[in-house]
Amino acid sequence: MPAAYGAAVELPKWTIVAAGGAAGAALRWRVVEATDDALWSLVGVNAVGAFLLGTIVHGIFDRGTTVRLIFGVGFCGALTTFSTLAVAVAGRLEDGRLVDAIGVAGTSVAAGLAAAVLGASTAHRAAR
Repeated sequence: MPAAYGAAVELPKWTIVAAGGAAGAALRWRVVEATDDALWSLVGVNAVGAFLLGTIVHGIFDRGTTVRLIFGVGFCGALTTFSTLAVAVAGRLEDGRLVDAIGVAGTSVAAGLAAAVLGASTAHRAAR
């Protein structure tokens, strides 16, 4: 039976994740498309997503499951992407650019970890 006008409707979790994912993927595409160096903009987008996820997991957006699903799983999950980074690194390896591949992979991992720690720290300070 349909919900009455004004009645709360609970969406299935997959639709909540999909909505956040669509927004995150669209933002990632737009940022990477708008820059001259898609690889390094991808590293930056991944770091921003790691920062946001750090704040979400550690409490700034601790408003319930729906917020975590839409922003944490959906938005940040689609904004950040390991598969695109892996393809970029693999391409450099195939081209014989070992140092470049290691630099991109290492920078991405280091930036992501640092951003996640900074996000968590920001969330802890904001919760005080």
